[in-house]
Amino acid sequence: MKRSYENRERFAPTPGEIYDNAGGSRYRCDYVCADGSAWFTNIKSGWHFNAVGIGRYPDGMIDWDYSCLGRFVEVPA
Repeated sequence: MKRSYENRERFAPTPGEIYDNAGGSRYRCDYVCADGSAWFTNIKSGWHFNAVGIGRYPDGMIDWDYSCLGRFVEVPA
């Protein structure tokens, strides 16, 4: 299925859940902020960041408009 920005819907992730990104990585949602942004951690690399403008495609993949405040954190084995 080809993803198109037109069929992407705004999405509020659930803390503790793991999501597949349209780019091929997996991210754990750590916290959802009052403004609708959310903190995610890449479960492989440990990149932890705030994602703004989160969207979900019909196939369940997610992405975001932009991210900020990223840093690496230790990922449990």
